[in-house]
Amino acid sequence: FNFEGRPYPVGAVIDTAFVADAYVFDVSYNFWQGNNYEAGLGVGLHAFDLKLDIDGALRLGGFADIPIQSSSDELLAPIPNLRAYYTHAFTDKLSLTANLGLLSLTYEDYDGQFKYVKGQMEYRFSSSWGIGIGAQYTDLKVEHDSGGGTFEEYEVDFTGGLAFVTYSF
Repeated sequence: FNFEGRPYPVGAVIDTAFVADAYVFDVSYNFWQGNNYEAGLGVGLHAFDLKLDIDGALRLGGFADIPIQSSSDELLAPIPNLRAYYTHAFTDKLSLTANLGLLSLTYEDYDGQFKYVKGQMEYRFSSSWGIGIGAQYTDLKVEHDSGGGTFEEYEVDFTGGLAFVTYSF
């Protein structure tokens, strides 16, 4: 508003923070293989630790923020998945892999869907250990209805890079 020719901005400020941590465990078996390629199926568990913080405040004249509401929520959502993969080895140490995974599951008060496509390159520095980089697209939707009027819904689309360490036996 304006008082005696001086503007005093008044408004509201909302700060949000969203954190998503993923913990992945996969086991695979190759059904089709040759000298420099293999394809197979796998099962795994992706546990997503999702946290959302929202803080609201009134802003008066740019001088002060007066907190009016603060809320946070956290959900650990374990979602199993099924996947298919194809790996092509260029040398005995360097390979390229394409992965496709998906699953939709409803269990008790949870409902979740998980889909992903991933391309990765791996360098094996020993017979058991390797490191790699890649790119991944992930589509995740989790709903949790714990009753009593509490309903949480998270929808996450993620496209980005990844780095990883592998161990094989």
